[in-house]
Amino acid sequence: MKIVFGLGNPGREYTSTRHNVGFMAVERLAAEHSCHLNESRFRSITGEAIIRGQPVLLAMPQTYMNRCGPALEEILEAFSEPPESSLIITDDFHLPLGRIRIRKRGSSGTSRWGRESFPASRSESAASLKKSPSNSCWGSFQKRN
Repeated sequence: MKIVFGLGNPGREYTSTRHNVGFMAVERLAAEHSCHLNESRFRSITGEAIIRGQPVLLAMPQTYMNRCGPALEEILEAFSEPPESSLIITDDFHLPLGRIRIRKRGSSGTSRWGRESFPASRSESAASLKKSPSNSCWGSFQKRN
């Protein structure tokens, strides 16, 4: 099973903030693939989808970003998956506005979520998608009404 792990912070006060780009991306994927994000497990809100013929677990950890590592560890263990089977979506303040960076593998860079909560050997194996925190780009990630 592939895993898409969208990072963000729980709570209404963070709903439209740059840190929740991972949540927004997971919600968008769920909507586009008729997936209901309605299970609470692995310290996350999750749902399962079929994307391009493959089973995918969509997850939004309900911990703060710098404490999300254990949630991803639990998911990887539960499904006996290596980090390479996951995509971690987060914001990156260091990217130019409106840019997205996708890496097949690599470190969390300057992001505290990776340095403080996820073992370096594991986070460097996971793919990552990072988006700059441009306010003008949020609409592309938000659910359609």
